[in-house]
Amino acid sequence: MADKVGVQVVRMSFSRDQSESPPMYRRTVVQLELKGRYPEVKQLLSELLARRPGVLALRAMDLRRAESSKADAAPSDIDASIELRLFEPVAPAEHTVRPEAYGQ
Repeated sequence: MADKVGVQVVRMSFSRDQSESPPMYRRTVVQLELKGRYPEVKQLLSELLARRPGVLALRAMDLRRAESSKADAAPSDIDASIELRLFEPVAPAEHTVRPEAYGQ
């Protein structure tokens, strides 16, 4: 999707969110490093959030002007660090404690 709007994905990582969360959801941290023009970065983020309403949430965003000293950086390019949270429903069996787990 990023290529369609002219945004370069420099880095993408996924990790489990270890903080307390309701047992009905598994939370995943999605970190993106993007490069492109601001309107295209904004469009990509809007499309990502619109495709997964109620499941994908914006946690943090940092926008910086791209270093113009680099040969491949246009004056209007930005570097964007974006952190998203992905909330995935957990099947009831995954968060239910069964008596046999305690030897009963």
